[in-house]
Amino acid sequence: LTMKHGVCEYSMMGFVQYAAMLCVNNTADIQAASRIGKAAMSCLKKRFHSADQLPRVYFAYYGLVAFHTEPLQSCADMLRQGFDAGMSTGESGTAFLNSIQHILTSLIAGENLSSLLDKVDYYLELADLYKNKLTKTYLSIFRDTISTLIDKGESTSSKSNPNKTITEDSMKPANSSETMHFHRAIQAFWLGHSERCHHYVGKVLQMSSVTGTLRHVVMMFIHSLNTFQVLKRQNTAKLRAIPKNAIT
Repeated sequence: LTMKHGVCEYSMMGFVQYAAMLCVNNTADIQAASRIGKAAMSCLKKRFHSADQLPRVYFAYYGLVAFHTEPLQSCADMLRQGFDAGMSTGESGTAFLNSIQHILTSLIAGENLSSLLDKVDYYLELADLYKNKLTKTYLSIFRDTISTLIDKGESTSSKSNPNKTITEDSMKPANSSETMHFHRAIQAFWLGHSERCHHYVGKVLQMSSVTGTLRHVVMMFIHSLNTFQVLKRQNTAKLRAIPKNAIT
């Protein structure tokens, strides 16, 4: 429609979605996708000033495209702005999508875990207020991971704090097996359990059908680094090929 009738404020989302599709389906097109995404974001800010488009466009661009070429900390900051914009315009559903991606990006970017835990709790309180079960599910899983990395959940888990609204049921969504494997892999990697990490990363990569998302990039990175530890016990050609495949 844009090519036929010309550019309008809604075209920006189409451009960013196209850029995201290029990143997800073909990592060789990342530079082209980045140029398209940046052009769309620049046009949105300078020409259209459309507040109601910001939450969706920020989620698509900073969550699916920008992390390939821009600092993760900057992407996380912009996703937080996407959340704020969504809440201020009544787009709470899109706002909470930004919140989930904000926490993921911040975690991978290396933000202070105690500070990140506070942000998760803030989002969880709002998700509970707005009765957004999907957001509560994913943020509860993030909270478990962050708590485990801080002190193995001894004093920061939801179980140790009765004021938190997280329940065991909220940690077990019907279709979250890939998500749970992803988080178990991260926990195992940072806690030094290389065999366990190798197991869960393998599960994630088997179940994942896309290759250009932040989660997939992180899994490939962890997979290659963790393999060097596994190789100390199992020096096989298959394992030796993993770091090389991750680079290429």
